[in-house]
Amino acid sequence: MTAPPPATDPVAAPAPREELGAGPESPVRCPRSALWLAPALGALYLVLAVTARDANGPAYDESGHLAGGLALWAEGATRFQPENGNLAMRLGAAPAAWQHMPLPERDGPLADAWKRSDVWALGEALLLDQERTPTAILAGGRTAIAALGALLVMLVTLCSARLFGSAAGLLSGSVAALSPSLLAHGSLVTSDLAAACTLPLAAVACWRVMHRVTPITLAASTGAAACAVLAKFSGLLLLPIAAVALAVRLARGRPLLWRLRGPGRSVHGRGAQAALLVAVAALHVAVVVLAVWAAFGFRFAAFEAHERADGATFYFGGWEHVQDHPSPVVRAALAARDAQLLPEAFLYGAAFVAVHAEGRAGFLDGHYSEAGFSDFFPRAFVYKTPPAVLAAALAALATAAWAGVRRRRSAGHGRVVRAPPGALDDALPLLLVLAAVWLPALA
Repeated sequence: MTAPPPATDPVAAPAPREELGAGPESPVRCPRSALWLAPALGALYLVLAVTARDANGPAYDESGHLAGGLALWAEGATRFQPENGNLAMRLGAAPAAWQHMPLPERDGPLADAWKRSDVWALGEALLLDQERTPTAILAGGRTAIAALGALLVMLVTLCSARLFGSAAGLLSGSVAALSPSLLAHGSLVTSDLAAACTLPLAAVACWRVMHRVTPITLAASTGAAACAVLAKFSGLLLLPIAAVALAVRLARGRPLLWRLRGPGRSVHGRGAQAALLVAVAALHVAVVVLAVWAAFGFRFAAFEAHERADGATFYFGGWEHVQDHPSPVVRAALAARDAQLLPEAFLYGAAFVAVHAEGRAGFLDGHYSEAGFSDFFPRAFVYKTPPAVLAAALAALATAAWAGVRRRRSAGHGRVVRAPPGALDDALPLLLVLAAVWLPALA
């Protein structure tokens, strides 16, 4: 290791070659075996999800995603279901658009549905068209979503192998590939699996770029962040995740490695690190904003002039449905709409989600509630997770706790027992994702 640079020049020190090729702050690398293990488990998941796709009838949400996505591809119409993920709708409807499947007729019984942007009525008509079967429409879209599930399985495998070794990667990846929940969602054209895949990927990529700023890490991080935001509005949870991760990163004060051209350099001073990472954050915001505009066709208005003249509205009545709500998200969406900072459909979707996410009717263990249940998700997790996986998770937690006790005892006797190098660093973004998703869900 080279000596730290002089205090007068916190950015001047060249980074050692071996550090630039290693992990964020340690020489830990992902085991080479995981580089073939991850694709193998991803392929296993893909086969299982695809072979199950035709055995299931259409789910309710699939009709809206298919109709909304087909409208995006065929007409660039962004007003249909903007609250449920542009990326997932486009991906799920891409095979149908490639086959030039037509949208339902605008005239006749569906004229009012077109006017009110009733994507559910249009989706039902699309799936019940007598000239084709629902299976023909759903097959391609479900395969596309299953590919995201395979990517998620690969991410789980690689992260686990990097943290704890190849055996852990095999175990975690196998559990993910055979997960009943992931397999069920992997054969449905909805946005849930897209969000489950892109948010952890974006968090891990952002954490990586906070330690090593290179063209590759910048491209991966900005691209993953854009995909997370476009997959579902829960992707905006990346903002608090990145903020906490950045605070932890600066508090630790470890060297920041950067290499845009030529040899890499080390940034040691917290002020210099903060300035560089703020610039990186600004680049992420710019890329995400550009991606949102691109996904919505670089057009602010969600309606054509003749559609406005005919009284067309968003589903659920449009802005009048949300504009009086006191949510700060709604207030921000209205301000951004007035300033035309982002596409109108994207902003309406964010406001719609904020209004409807505050309370949901629920049924659990024989009880019905208009306000839902604060412990719904923990209990659902216990009910839906295979007992063997629950037992393995409890055993893993117990093992980790016992290892911590042993390290403390050894330290008390003057011996040094080190934890796996870099493990806590690499686990932080995943723990932040877990907290960011579960805490709002419990509310």
